[in-house]
Amino acid sequence: ANNNDKWLSFDSFGLGIYNGSAWTIYNTGNSGLPTDSINGTFILNQTDAWIATKAGAVLKAGSNWTVYDTSNSGLPSNNITTVFDNNGITYFGTHNGLAKFDGTNWTVYKQIHL
Repeated sequence: ANNNDKWLSFDSFGLGIYNGSAWTIYNTGNSGLPTDSINGTFILNQTDAWIATKAGAVLKAGSNWTVYDTSNSGLPSNNITTVFDNNGITYFGTHNGLAKFDGTNWTVYKQIHL
């Protein structure tokens, strides 16, 4: 990957990276993605990104893929609608609230109905 790569998220085909002349498509068959339904991507650097999927959040770090879902994290839902990273603090929009992850601890913010 380089600075000119284009990262595209697809609703049913996985993640595509275009280097200016060729596509690399990542999906459940050739990566650690838990689903091919991608809601969004936040690029951290040339090789790393957070990927919001309908089956959890995925950290792609080089060739390593780590899936975070309700079974192994503080995420309140597996359907991650958006992801944003601010200097190592990552925020996840989900169907059941906003989650914050600082690399160690999870905090969940939910709307309170009075």
